[in-house]
Amino acid sequence: MTPYFIVAIVVLGAFLAFDLVRRGKARKHVDDLYEQGRTEELVEYLDASKASRIFPAYNRLYTKFNAYQKAGDVTAASETLKELLALGSSDEQRSDLLPRAFQFLLKNGDHENAEKVLDELERREPDRTLADECRKVYDIVAKGSTVYIKEMEDQLKQADLLGDGPTAQRLHYLLSLQYASENDAEASTRHRELSLK
Repeated sequence: MTPYFIVAIVVLGAFLAFDLVRRGKARKHVDDLYEQGRTEELVEYLDASKASRIFPAYNRLYTKFNAYQKAGDVTAASETLKELLALGSSDEQRSDLLPRAFQFLLKNGDHENAEKVLDELERREPDRTLADECRKVYDIVAKGSTVYIKEMEDQLKQADLLGDGPTAQRLHYLLSLQYASENDAEASTRHRELSLK
């Protein structure tokens, strides 16, 4: 081995070590800003050229989307989500993003875009369980459907038997919406109250 080769290896190793430390510090800084709810500073940092050299565009936008949601800034979160959905991403990233995007859009009353995301989710998901559940939620929330009452009442009994509190809460909430659509105020109120326990 020549001395130049050894020097090149040492320099390359030092550069890689420096880069790892730099990325670790940057990730910690982003995490700290996020945890502290310092959304403006976080977004400013992620938009800076330094961050664009460290974090891929998808990761920066995804973090901004989460930060805006945490801060309750629906408008900024919606705009960031539009960019995120338009950006190219891996299958794994897309599979993670679509259910979150669907939930966000539906929760914030953007039924048209929620349905577009749901259509993509249904086309992409080999396991139809998630897509089918999202379709039911869409039908109930956006269309006022009541066709799932019997099915969900049966699922609720099963969840209660198994002591599955989170599933029971979700079913109570969806049943409250369906009974409200049926103008059954008593059943709707009962299920809504139970969904909060």
